[in-house]
Amino acid sequence: MFGFAKRLVSRGGLVLAFALVGCNGGGSTPSATTFDGMAMAGPFLTGTVCAYQVDHGAKGALLGSCADIAAATSRFSVVVGDYTGDVLVEVDHATYDDEANPNDNIAGTPLTGTLRNLVHVATPGGTIVVAVTPLTEVALRLVGANLDAAAVQAAYAQLANMLPLGANLDLGATLPDDATDAGLAYRELLRALSQMQWGAAGAGAFAGDLNGFLTNLVGQVGSNGNTVAADLLAQLNSGMNSHCAIAAGALTCSVASGGGNGGASVTCNTGHYQAGAVHQPTANELATYAKTYSGHTGTFDMGGFTSSGNSAVFVLAAAGTMTYNGAAQTVNSICVDNTHPMIYVEFGANGGVDFFSDGSFTGSLSDGTGVSSAAGNSGGNANPTSGTAANGSPALDMTKCGSSMALGNAGGGMTMNMHSSCGAGAIADFSNLTVVDQMTADHAVCSASYSNGVLTVSNGALTASVSMNGDANDSITTWVSGATEMAMILAPVAVNGVNAEVAKIRWKADGTPDFIQGGTVAVGGVYQLFTCTVF
Repeated sequence: MFGFAKRLVSRGGLVLAFALVGCNGGGSTPSATTFDGMAMAGPFLTGTVCAYQVDHGAKGALLGSCADIAAATSRFSVVVGDYTGDVLVEVDHATYDDEANPNDNIAGTPLTGTLRNLVHVATPGGTIVVAVTPLTEVALRLVGANLDAAAVQAAYAQLANMLPLGANLDLGATLPDDATDAGLAYRELLRALSQMQWGAAGAGAFAGDLNGFLTNLVGQVGSNGNTVAADLLAQLNSGMNSHCAIAAGALTCSVASGGGNGGASVTCNTGHYQAGAVHQPTANELATYAKTYSGHTGTFDMGGFTSSGNSAVFVLAAAGTMTYNGAAQTVNSICVDNTHPMIYVEFGANGGVDFFSDGSFTGSLSDGTGVSSAAGNSGGNANPTSGTAANGSPALDMTKCGSSMALGNAGGGMTMNMHSSCGAGAIADFSNLTVVDQMTADHAVCSASYSNGVLTVSNGALTASVSMNGDANDSITTWVSGATEMAMILAPVAVNGVNAEVAKIRWKADGTPDFIQGGTVAVGGVYQLFTCTVF
């Protein structure tokens, strides 16, 4: 199993294009436009982005499908098809880490109202960079009810005359991140705006109410823009990033000036990945993954990774250089996944390795030799984890897992989820666990067993067996909501874009299994799914 970003290149004969579309028998397919964007009011923890036609100045039909905001990066990617004209981009149902509030970095501040931008698509095809921020929302509110891209651009010009913007900062099309000079300057503007919100109208009258603050702000812009500019300037100077300065009335930042949020000298070949899936790393992001990664060479097949026993040691430096078993490698591209805690490194003639924040890795050398931090199926290693947890479910060693936290829903209530990418040694072996299905009249019986990296589930007629090889497709999730439940999910192995095997098992808070699911390609190549669930 390889990374999430749907790489569009192959490695040493291993085809890694998970979602390629075949050619049509004839004719042509209209080009589709992709909005590659970032939502920022402080980093977003959750949220949905939708794009709508603008019909006679009003919000019209939905274009394509809505997309989730990636919690790790605040990035999103929305495909609007071959539509041309004005498009309303809208963020809703969101929570974000308000940079003026030190207490909401986990649960987040709920977004009151929506944040919007208006984008004009002149011709279909290609990628359009889109920012959605409180300042883009201010521009739309200045325009009023009649949505028009030209009027929005005029509102941006009005704000530019009022705010200390540098020449390269486009409020509607500059991504407010720390990877570029203009992006870092945009982040500073939003930080200052957040500080204004918390101090507005005396002691934080709009604290936690971004919608109310923006309504008040738009009124001030219309009546006394000079006051707004002076207030924002004061907040900019209070806690300004050390790589930024205000000179000649303009805020400028330099990500290349030393450490901190400095930019990386490496490049990311985004053309090898699906649109909006990856981005070029910042220096901070590279530093996160700069470490020694130890594993073995071997081969990959439908059963997972089979180790040859030979060492494979990668050393990735913060400068973007890399060695393999002590030999320097030519690094061609380093990309950060926009959704998951991992980076993709392409090197040599055709080498590529996915490195995860937990120190694990998987990939192949230029000659097609597989490499992985996983123990492998033939290494003869015993499972290092044994026993049971306090509630009787299999014991977990979370030090062998990387993790990320997100809000979710389990058992009908809001929960805090811990999603973990785990290798074979993270969970103790178990055997002969059964669940009697209560959802159908036949009360089918499903069984599950796990042995040092291989989870096998069955309903008697169908059997699915999948290996945990330590990549981010292998998931152990806990739901914290008064009690703890655990699910072990081994994601599908893809064969030419078709699911081949998937295995899942879930334990209740009392340690008994209540859900087993498997999917496998049965006779005739038809993918079949079976499930047993307790009420």
